Amino acid sequence: MKITCSFNIARPVKTFLSGWLILSVIFFGFSLISSPDEPIATPPQTTAPSKTTPSIPSEPECSDPPIEPAPSDPDVSTEQIQSTPDSTQPQNLPAKPQQEEQIVPVYYNQKDESWKDISYGKDDLGNYGCGPTACAIIISTLTEHKVTPADMAEWSVQNGCYIEGGGSYHILIPLACKSYGLKVTGCTQSDREKILSALKNGALCGVIMGPGHFTQTGHFIVLYGIDENGKILVSDPANRTNCIAWDADIIFSEAKSYAASGGPFWIVEKP
Repeated sequence: MKITCSFNIARPVKTFLSGWLILSVIFFGFSLISSPDEPIATPPQTTAPSKTTPSIPSEPECSDPPIEPAPSDPDVSTEQIQSTPDSTQPQNLPAKPQQEEQIVPVYYNQKDESWKDISYGKDDLGNYGCGPTACAIIISTLTEHKVTPADMAEWSVQNGCYIEGGGSYHILIPLACKSYGLKVTGCTQSDREKILSALKNGALCGVIMGPGHFTQTGHFIVLYGIDENGKILVSDPANRTNCIAWDADIIFSEAKSYAASGGPFWIVEKP
């Protein structure tokens, strides 16, 4: 008997290659799933530069506090003020008032060497201190308290009447004088006769002046009487040469027309 054995080699080879291909595909897919992703680089985020409005230097202001909104008002400019140095002791101005109770006011100058460089908040008393100096003149004249401009500058800062880079709020005059027991009445240009009558009867008057003879920006002065010719006697805390009798029309026309806190005139009297 003849035994015939035949073997088809193509089938196992084909099966082997098919199995290898399947395993390769499975292995490759698994490697894709299990391998960590490469970090994707992202472009740095850029922020557009913010637009800022350049600060514009302004002349010193002296406006009223937020509790009483008002247009800003200059106090005293930083320009050099020509004035005669005064001693640290209060001095008296010549009195030639045409009034029943003759007033000889105490005089202080904000440019006095003893305090012109003293800090007024973040500024100095010499260039920004006409408000405290005017208060010192009024209070030292009408009360027994001999306060100096330095004293009143400290009081102004402590009581919120100082404005950085701008001198004093208008409310400084009435608020400070009332704190020393004085009677204060706010007036405008329309109260001219009332103001003149008060000056004839022993009152002082604080005023915030606008551009003109006394300042190019704004400035506090003190009125203290009427002379024999009907002119108003002035005490200027920044310039002693202005401490003379002035025509009433000049004072009333150059006083600020939009002052706050009842101004631009504040009649101050003994209670």
